[in-house]
Amino acid sequence: MTTRARVLTLNCRNENAMELFPSRRWTRRRPHLIKFIKDCAPSVIGVQECTNNMAAQITEGLGPNWTFWGSGTAKIIWDAVKWVALDQFQAGLPYRHLGLTRQRPITMLKLQSIKTGEFAWFVDTHLVVNIPDEEPIRQQQIRHAITLIEERPDHERVIFFGDFNSVPTDASVRKIASNAGYRHLRAKLSPTMITRRTYNTFNGWKITKRESRWIDDVLTSSAVKPYTAAIMLTDSTKFPIAASDHNGVFAKVQFGLPPSP
Repeated sequence: MTTRARVLTLNCRNENAMELFPSRRWTRRRPHLIKFIKDCAPSVIGVQECTNNMAAQITEGLGPNWTFWGSGTAKIIWDAVKWVALDQFQAGLPYRHLGLTRQRPITMLKLQSIKTGEFAWFVDTHLVVNIPDEEPIRQQQIRHAITLIEERPDHERVIFFGDFNSVPTDASVRKIASNAGYRHLRAKLSPTMITRRTYNTFNGWKITKRESRWIDDVLTSSAVKPYTAAIMLTDSTKFPIAASDHNGVFAKVQFGLPPSP
């Protein structure tokens, strides 16, 4: 039986970040970000730069049936009326910076559709940025992430959320993922199936420019088919103040049938 899911990935901007402008602080942005999610109406969300406090307040705002998992700042949030968790895994993607070993979180949750009984792994991560040699480090991190996914049981169906800090098509992060069987939205969908396809996913608190800077994405394994997608704006064209410094990437996906040839 085919299972369809509305999914969203979003960098929420960590509440502990230094914000000189009051409008960028979490307490001011929170209701707008919750409204943004409600407007998108997903049933599973991958969030980055999201503390436990932020995730608790988001799920409370979405309703009593919503919950989250992940102890790091990359978390999965889901509608428990539609999904039940079967398995979970989290780890760090290590890298070296200033002589120290650090880690970026990766969170994986195996969710089963209550309606159809079918399941998939939902994965979320946030790769490095703003450090020397960041692109080779991101390459190492995406390889490590793929290895961790493939070590999980029943890993054929994967919806992979992320702030990859890398633009699509020719960027090495997506090329490595594609070689391993994970395609990004632009590679899998025709331009007519992706609305607002020329907008940034990183808006930097400004009105979103049309320069195709997709640093956030939804990757899918070959057994998962996205059939529509969109950049969903969080900027000041849509809300009184920007809900985040990133826009959301929304997709409708399906799985449960043999993958398309």
